[in-house]
Amino acid sequence: MEVNQKQLAALLGISSRQVRNLKEQGLFEFVTDSRKYNAEKCVQEYIDFKIKAEVGNGTNLQKEKEYVVLFTGTKINYAVVKVTFESELVQEKSRPSK
Repeated sequence: MEVNQKQLAALLGISSRQVRNLKEQGLFEFVTDSRKYNAEKCVQEYIDFKIKAEVGNGTNLQKEKEYVVLFTGTKINYAVVKVTFESELVQEKSRPSK
């Protein structure tokens, strides 16, 4: 699905300005011959970006801690998120432990 900057910002729960800032840092490429973004690719890039920011490229994962990736946004009707990680410490959960 192709989206514009404002739609991508709403999907990720960030501002349009933050989308521009992240694009300047190398995330979120435009679709070829377009000024729109591939939503699926951008969501995965943003997940990777947030995980790296939170756990230092995965080098600081600790077995005793639980890490949560949280997305907020408006107008999200359907999303499939695939997270892969080469570590026995990573487990898939639908909700965080309490």
